[in-house]
Amino acid sequence: MLPPRRITPQTNNYPTFGEVTPILPNLYLSSLSALQTCLAQSSLPITHILSILDAPVDLPGFTGSRLVIVLSDNAESDLLSRLDECVEYVQSARLGGGTVVVHCLMGLSRSVCVVAACVVADSGVRVGKALRVVKKKRGWE
Repeated sequence: MLPPRRITPQTNNYPTFGEVTPILPNLYLSSLSALQTCLAQSSLPITHILSILDAPVDLPGFTGSRLVIVLSDNAESDLLSRLDECVEYVQSARLGGGTVVVHCLMGLSRSVCVVAACVVADSGVRVGKALRVVKKKRGWE
């Protein structure tokens, strides 16, 4: 597990690649379309992808590590039961020096929840603050 760090919503010293938004060092949040554009342009050295989608989607040209969580975007879906697996995947990748992109279809709900959980695990902040950090970095506040 990464040691806790202090973070603030205003902290964002990492380059932004379209809608592939840096949240923490080597952790990005994205929609599927923004990720596909980023991969096509080779604009970010992505080593790991965490996909949370209704069904698996091919990502041509990506040769790194990928975890696919098949999960619908609705109130009945149980993301909580897969959250530890997702956070462990992201932490392991980052500890190994990898660059991780977490995405769902739109980059608005499933991936935001997972990235917020990663912020909590990384920095020890409460869930509300983690969500504010993500919203601020995505430009939603």
